Amino acid sequence: MVAEILIGRIGRRPPAEALKIVSASGSGTSVHWSKIAILGTLASALILSFYCVVSGWGVHYLWMSLSGLQVGSVAKAEVIFNDFLGRPSLLLGYGTLFLIMTFGVSAFKVNNGIERLNDMLMPFLYTILIVLVIYAATLPGFTKALHYILHPNWSELKPSMLLTAMGMAFFTLATGACCLMAYGAYMPQTQSILFSVSVVAVINLVVTLCAGIAIFSIVFSYGMSASSGPGLIFMALPVALKDMPFGLLIMPVFFFLLLIACWTSSVNLAEPLVATLSHKMNSRLKGTCCSALIVWCLGLIPAFSFNILKNIKFFGQDLFSLYTGLATDIFLPVTGFLILLFTGRAMKQQYFIQQMNLNQFWGKFWYFLVKYVGPLGLLLIFLTNFVKA
Repeated sequence: MVAEILIGRIGRRPPAEALKIVSASGSGTSVHWSKIAILGTLASALILSFYCVVSGWGVHYLWMSLSGLQVGSVAKAEVIFNDFLGRPSLLLGYGTLFLIMTFGVSAFKVNNGIERLNDMLMPFLYTILIVLVIYAATLPGFTKALHYILHPNWSELKPSMLLTAMGMAFFTLATGACCLMAYGAYMPQTQSILFSVSVVAVINLVVTLCAGIAIFSIVFSYGMSASSGPGLIFMALPVALKDMPFGLLIMPVFFFLLLIACWTSSVNLAEPLVATLSHKMNSRLKGTCCSALIVWCLGLIPAFSFNILKNIKFFGQDLFSLYTGLATDIFLPVTGFLILLFTGRAMKQQYFIQQMNLNQFWGKFWYFLVKYVGPLGLLLIFLTNFVKA
């Protein structure tokens, strides 16, 4: 995160152009490093394509909750969800609607409107999440959920899990997709990069743990499978909320706020592709429309992987798992690795310290992490998985 944001803030341009500017202003490294942005932008486009599909589920459940969604049991919740996944026209329709919402904002840049909306509504989402955690503490599956999430079982630790965890970290922090590079271009020079990334990382961890505790408490209390996949929240929450006081009122509010959270994140994911194509076409509107078409076409694969193409498997995995794994477990870490190599090669230590606005001690410490520790750690995880494979 530090390296990506720093490159964007120095370059003040779309990712590829920012990499060229840093190459020239640093130690004069080859401008061919700018091709890293191609891989990062492709990763963000792939992620956004399945992100729109999954976020479309949120649109569907918001509409159903407003229409009086009644879920009497876990079995009923699973039937409703699986029936939805089995209808390609619905899946594609809601995914397309969410895609239009995303690029409708991107066409006018990330303006104050969506930022203010985010600032106003996210505290409500966090409040409801806390309420769900408190409610989860009253459920019989709460203790089992805490043990499931927090108790380490070292015998189950495998190299493939490290790769998955790394991919999850890259995905949830939006690193390796050039998104942070694109947004770093807007960051004021006086704003602390370290403080910003620290706040994001801490809040991300806290929200993830709270969501996990709330959802898995419900899962274990109602006898659901912990390996139900990405639709778990859409099956677990309606079941739990039906028994909560004012649950039927909370349900549409929760799905609305979840939709807003997905919306702002998707605008973030769209920015590298939109910024790149807008720069090449010299038109924000044309770049946005072209980006939307590309992402929509890519999204056909994950949308149809639950129905028309559900029986197609590669290496024992369904298309959706393979598609998402390729983007999050391979593309993001590889791009992140190249960004770290570039930063350590293109920036001399003193230049890095100066641009980070740090004193000598902390500047040298973070330069050491970016240049040596980060790349080595990523490389070791990849090599361990390939050797074991």
